[in-house]
Amino acid sequence: MHATKVESLNTVQSRVTVTVPVETVMAAFTKVALKIQKKAKMNGFRPGKAPLPLIRKAYKESIQYEVSDALIRDTLHEALTQEKMYPIAPPFVDQATMPDEGTAYQFSAVVDLMPTLPIDDSIKHMAVAYTEFKTDEGSVEREVLAMAKRHAKKTPVAETESAQDHHWVTLSRMGSLQGQPLPHWDGKAFSVELGVDEIHPPELTAAIQGMKVGEEKTVDVTLPASFGDGDLAGKTLQFQVQVREIATLQIPTLDDEWAKDLHFTSLEDVREKISRELEAHVKKMTLDSIHEAMMSSISKKFTFEVPPSMVDRMIDQQIDDSRLPDAEKKTAKTNEDLRKSLRPDASRQIRNSLVLHEVSKREKLEVTEEELEKNFQEKFASLVNDHPTEEAKIRKYLESQKEGIRENLLIAKIMDVLLREAVITKSVKVL
Repeated sequence: MHATKVESLNTVQSRVTVTVPVETVMAAFTKVALKIQKKAKMNGFRPGKAPLPLIRKAYKESIQYEVSDALIRDTLHEALTQEKMYPIAPPFVDQATMPDEGTAYQFSAVVDLMPTLPIDDSIKHMAVAYTEFKTDEGSVEREVLAMAKRHAKKTPVAETESAQDHHWVTLSRMGSLQGQPLPHWDGKAFSVELGVDEIHPPELTAAIQGMKVGEEKTVDVTLPASFGDGDLAGKTLQFQVQVREIATLQIPTLDDEWAKDLHFTSLEDVREKISRELEAHVKKMTLDSIHEAMMSSISKKFTFEVPPSMVDRMIDQQIDDSRLPDAEKKTAKTNEDLRKSLRPDASRQIRNSLVLHEVSKREKLEVTEEELEKNFQEKFASLVNDHPTEEAKIRKYLESQKEGIRENLLIAKIMDVLLREAVITKSVKVL
């Protein structure tokens, strides 16, 4: 029977050292040598008939590698079971030499373990500050005007002309923090109306003033303390912006004829559609604000360590989900400086996820098949209504997203539980 020694490295990692006895090592050598003997072709001997001592000598290194692999594979699992250790990822063998016949064999592996979560009933009384989004009588008209601007004819200004108020400016941006690029803020093009845009940071839109097509500029933008990503909130980011186009807008008269050009029956039809979409939009924005506020509160309350393997998988997922070209994603995954910059956010996301799922276990929350199917059908009906000719594609897409839908429904239930007794501070913003 092998001997096992466990050394705690931190709260989520242990090193397991296994010593395999001589008799087990010798048996493994014999087993591997016999297997090779059956297939070996050596001068002067028929296939499979070469003497075993000759096989051991001729294939020494191959036998050692195979014995090492077999001993680690067979004994590590037994050792972990014996010590009642349950890794959350394949153990990493960090110390091992080549085995020799006639001596015991020792190796060690680092094991990532699920952290013990310090959760008690205080999680139900966290302070949560979020924004409730609403519409007012002018919301629909403002969105009608915004729609008109999006569909208005754009006339590029002269190459020598610079960006000024009411110009429609299309630009790209690449975000970074302390010199490290942020994959989720890549160079995708977006447009702003100078002097009117209220969505993007004022430092960004102010910096665009006076720029010409093709010009680039680095802009420092300090994110608000209330920013949803706790690891970036209050930080100053650098954005490399490039102006791609500057244009003036020729906004049409907003009447039934304009509505028909956009394939609506009338201007009132446009207003009704926008009203429905705005109601759904403010509801989603409020839910997103609640979610971000809750995640921020959880991040401040819980700072336990998370296993490195989980963090690495999260970083890989973040890079896969970024808009980087596929060829660049592979390189990005091996960029240690980039991985280091992404590690705090990845750790925070994992901690939050572990806390939420621990709450779901404590509260015995689950999503029934009936609830999943109902939500699925609602999403399907909504998408088919907007894209009636794509029914088959929509169903196939939603089927591939079912587990994600189930996860979102479960998180919504967890949020409901946590909000019932949370100390809530709510602000209101009208769109």
